[in-house]
Amino acid sequence: MIAVNRVKSKAKRHTRTSKQARETELMADKRNSPGVPPNTCPFIDLTKTIMEEMHQAYDRLYERGHLQPKMDELKQLADDQLEYIRRANETLRDNSEYWYAKYKRLMKK
Repeated sequence: MIAVNRVKSKAKRHTRTSKQARETELMADKRNSPGVPPNTCPFIDLTKTIMEEMHQAYDRLYERGHLQPKMDELKQLADDQLEYIRRANETLRDNSEYWYAKYKRLMKK
């Protein structure tokens, strides 16, 4: 009976040590990771606001007879590019969170 208790005690210590080692490794990996990209949407929104103000300034010039037909196309192109960047950034953040959660689950086993 005493031998069985020693084996159980040793197994518990081994499990505890393994968990501590995994936790130490997880924390070290977390410190060394590049991290989740910040939310860039406010910067994209600010850029779109600036572009809208530029477009309104152009409209005022247009009313005075200064015509630049490419302005509408350029504004739309810039809007489309910024929305693409917004979606790509959201995807990066989502992927980062997904893989970090998977990694944490693997480390807890």
